[in-house]
Amino acid sequence: MRYNYPYVYQSLPNDQDTIRVLHLFPTPDHASPLKGTLRYAKLSALEDEFCDKYTALSYVWGDASQTSIIYIDEKEVVITASLSLALRDLRDARRTLSVWADAVCINQQSIPERSSQVTMMASIYSRAEHTVIYLSSKPTREETDFLELATYRSQNLDHISAVSSAARKSHMLEKPWFHRTWTFQELIVSRDPWVQMGRKRAKWADFLFLSLWNGKHQQPNALSPDQLKLVEMDNARGGAKRRLLDLLQSRRGMDVTDPRDVVFAHLGIAAPEDWKPFFQVDYSKTLGEVYTAVARYIASTYSLSNKSQSRYYGGSNWGVNGFEILLDNLDDRALASRRQGLPSWAPDWSLPRRPKTWRHGSHGIRNWMFPRGLPVMPEDVSIMISVGFGFGTIEKLGPEVPLLKERFEGGDGQRETPFQTEYIKALEDLHEGIYQLGIGALRSDHDVLKPLRHFQAQYQVSELQMFINECSRWLLLHPPVLKRPERGIIREQPSQLNLPGCRLAVTSTGRLGSAPVESRVGDVIAVLVPFCDPVVLRAAPGAPRGSKLEQQIQKQTRRAIEFSKGADVAAGLGSQDGQLGKIPLGTTGNVTFQCSFVGQAEFQDIHWGYVCQRSQGTMDVKYGPELFVLY
Repeated sequence: MRYNYPYVYQSLPNDQDTIRVLHLFPTPDHASPLKGTLRYAKLSALEDEFCDKYTALSYVWGDASQTSIIYIDEKEVVITASLSLALRDLRDARRTLSVWADAVCINQQSIPERSSQVTMMASIYSRAEHTVIYLSSKPTREETDFLELATYRSQNLDHISAVSSAARKSHMLEKPWFHRTWTFQELIVSRDPWVQMGRKRAKWADFLFLSLWNGKHQQPNALSPDQLKLVEMDNARGGAKRRLLDLLQSRRGMDVTDPRDVVFAHLGIAAPEDWKPFFQVDYSKTLGEVYTAVARYIASTYSLSNKSQSRYYGGSNWGVNGFEILLDNLDDRALASRRQGLPSWAPDWSLPRRPKTWRHGSHGIRNWMFPRGLPVMPEDVSIMISVGFGFGTIEKLGPEVPLLKERFEGGDGQRETPFQTEYIKALEDLHEGIYQLGIGALRSDHDVLKPLRHFQAQYQVSELQMFINECSRWLLLHPPVLKRPERGIIREQPSQLNLPGCRLAVTSTGRLGSAPVESRVGDVIAVLVPFCDPVVLRAAPGAPRGSKLEQQIQKQTRRAIEFSKGADVAAGLGSQDGQLGKIPLGTTGNVTFQCSFVGQAEFQDIHWGYVCQRSQGTMDVKYGPELFVLY
């Protein structure tokens, strides 16, 4: 029976305390239409043990084009088919059930209400008497047996092993719920979570126990990636809150209907709430505006001079440079494929991070001090303005060095496998051979690929054989001509360059290194304040002459000049004489380069430490110091 009248939501009080709760009417017939009514409830009042409680539903929205109907006060509310199935399986045969489900209890057509209610999500799930994690409507036989065993735990270890193994083989832990953004918060703040498939459910603790059961001897090091994800989720329950940056880095790329929710879904479980001056939950903001605000937050919050922040980011002994954190989280995807409205220097948290290899170390110059206020990041336009030095352009690009990620499995993140160690050593030998060939220290017919050929012969990796063939052809057609290091400059060793997953590159100034896959011949290599390592930049059209954006750029460049004039750009904290090196910056006020960020790079002798070392003499730079505007 269809009434064909849409339900009209009444506005909620704007008090950050009131929610709607669905009173779901009972029926013994699973196929009967969903019916109920909505009632207001105060979250603060729910702390009273005599107050009526509700069950929060944690589920996956599913395909938005597949819809169903629930009748609220005999009027229609359109919901997704997945929510309809969840409510039918949750519905009781004899008693009215109080449920909170976002698609029904929040007016999805009201942006202000969505923004306000999403801010309260952590409180909504933490105040619920129970949370039902709804995984699917039609469990397999193996999954049904699993939930029954979790409810009535057997003492027969062989039976436990058999049922647990059969359920995992049915891909139970690969269900969409485990890969959604919102479900992480919904689980970790819940008082009493239950897992449900169809009409059967079990307590989360029992579900977890069986899911991790690997046999009588329970070997923790034998956990699968899906099991490890489950452990990570459970460890977050009741634990200390994590910083927003940590949550974004570990959860980026998870499934989400609205990409803005990659940020919004973690605010309720992030501490401290130091992000509030920069942005709030606001669905009237575009994706570009939200992610740009997050980038400004990271750049401003993680100060290089604030060493107290270091324990939150890698445990470094040095302070943390927020701008380098931005670079580290950017992906070198093609500029044309990046989201519209998102500046090239702001990470796209909706995308999974591209696989990156480990780094053997850094240039050891994280203790350089930079002038406060650089780069300039105005709030009203999505630009970044800073001072930098250009080290020429990319003149030659080699083939992409294979990442061979699938062969790296087996490492624990701390120790390298023999395959990893030998592969990196072969690449280091290749880099050194190309360098010696480029400076004329080796004969032109010397086989610099010999170490890599030996490695390929041992491991028989077809992808690597293709690289050897392409690299051999590249060296034959484009023999590198490289520059020897200047006196007093320590040459960067190959082990300090990140080669797998990148492309070999030679600059117009004769430097050899690695560049992002998306780099092109003609891209500029530069070192910007306050980034320690070089970046790849590409010329951008820039602001139209006479436009408001051009006027804003002129205004902000004047600010950058004031910040940089006479500043101690490089403080030689480790120098023998203890003197501070000074570089006069931006004296002309001319913008040398309007550009977009392509990616990080690593080149022989090109880094901030080199600029600092040469601050008192003639620097081997193509141009600079000048102002750069990044779009």
